[in-house]
Amino acid sequence: PDIGLVIAFFDFIEVGDPYIYPSEGSSHQQVTFRLIVFRPFPGEILCGTVKDSNIDGIKVSLDFFEDIFIPQTLLNDPSSYDNDSKLWTWKYGLEDECIDFTIFIGEEIRFRVRTIHFTNVTSTVKGIAALTTSDTHVPITSKSVNDSIPQRKRSTSITDLPSEAKIPVPMKVIGSIKEDGLGLISWWEE
Repeated sequence: PDIGLVIAFFDFIEVGDPYIYPSEGSSHQQVTFRLIVFRPFPGEILCGTVKDSNIDGIKVSLDFFEDIFIPQTLLNDPSSYDNDSKLWTWKYGLEDECIDFTIFIGEEIRFRVRTIHFTNVTSTVKGIAALTTSDTHVPITSKSVNDSIPQRKRSTSITDLPSEAKIPVPMKVIGSIKEDGLGLISWWEE
């Protein structure tokens, strides 16, 4: 748990002696191996593709990983959602000289990883329970020398799920484009 998304098997480091237990025809071996794992760290900047847009925010894909969401509260200020086009637009500048930057589906987007949620779903006596562990990047707001390193917070929560509830994904990334240089890559090209 909390390791990340396993992309591929890399190699064996050690293969132990085989054991055959009574009344079984198979052998059991202790194996040590290495994996290639995708696990972004909070504060990391990634590039992906905008897959969907709705009133709640933007869904992003990395082609091999689709569970990335940028909520509307972590979009550039001020941003607005157009119900007709189903797209978000960042209104940059002053009211009289405002430039609209629209976030189009299929465009490349650069974002900062804000939070990673790891969810482990288990069966309990009461039904189904989801244990979610979150790792969050906390941006620095003060100018103090002691606060020069971004802080990370880790939290855990347990939720009892009704039997008809949708099972949460094992790993979900929450992103932010609320900084200079983040957003559609085409916005920052000259």
